[in-house]
Amino acid sequence: MCLLVQVKAQPVITLSKGIAHVKECFEGIKDALAANDGAAAQNKAKDLVKALNEVPVKYMTPAQVSQWTKYSTQLLSESTQISQTSTVASQQVPFTSLSTDLQAAIDALKLK
Repeated sequence: MCLLVQVKAQPVITLSKGIAHVKECFEGIKDALAANDGAAAQNKAKDLVKALNEVPVKYMTPAQVSQWTKYSTQLLSESTQISQTSTVASQQVPFTSLSTDLQAAIDALKLK
């Protein structure tokens, strides 16, 4: 007896697509906070945590890996803090740090 099993291939996420998705999730948090919608910011922060974890390190140069490692732990911490509360006032402090750290991480990666 022969069984055929279909396996769906995972889409290939390039480094630039992974970072673009991170930026998109970040913008979602920013927009939610601007609208004073803590629940939406909380959900968008959960999306950002997932996006940060999906950035494909295997496509990075050793220098990029070093820089990503330097920033990713902090980015994950800040986005997790935002995801753990729906109170806008409590989300704003980690968001300020997240904004600064994300820009620094993207600049450090030196993507074309």
